Amino acid sequence: MSTLYQLHGNLTSLKQHIDTLAMTWQPQDSVLLLGETVAYLDWLDAYIADSEMPEMTLSRLYVLQADIDALSLTTQQYLNIASRACQVLSDSDWVALTLSQYETASSVLESSSPNKSTANPQFSKVVTIA
Repeated sequence: MSTLYQLHGNLTSLKQHIDTLAMTWQPQDSVLLLGETVAYLDWLDAYIADSEMPEMTLSRLYVLQADIDALSLTTQQYLNIASRACQVLSDSDWVALTLSQYETASSVLESSSPNKSTANPQFSKVVTIA
């Protein structure tokens, strides 16, 4: 199974986060950018290219719609997220993406007592680097 790395930081810490991530990176792993980190997509690409983590092994890149909405309109236009190879998630999509095999997003969000499910987790680990 693969790992979802959730990166949260500023431009100053992003290079260090990529270096940390590169130590355990596997070809099927994915990255979710959290908070202001979404504004540094170009830097992320450059740091990955400079790292020991081959750029082509990034299985998926995710960003949160709420984080994009928090950016200035100028930054949003510059980033042009629609033209990038990343998937934009709502908060409920993010929850569903990271849930264990014992819960489903609808059972957590709509019920006070989560139901068991036969759904398999998409990731074996979720690692946050902040």
